[in-house]
Amino acid sequence: MALVVWAAVAFPTDAPPLPVVVVLTLIPAVFIVGVLLALIQRIKQIQGGEENAASKY
Repeated sequence: MALVVWAAVAFPTDAPPLPVVVVLTLIPAVFIVGVLLALIQRIKQIQGGEENAASKY
């Protein structure tokens, strides 16, 4: 993401159109946010002891 933004800023004459730059930066950002949300959810699950609670059933 940073490389795409840097290239668009550093070389404005050769940069792709702004919508392309935005799409190329948003795609990885969506994946990063999803992974972080899953990580936070997993940490809460481990701290909450849900794994042990599931063994009761």
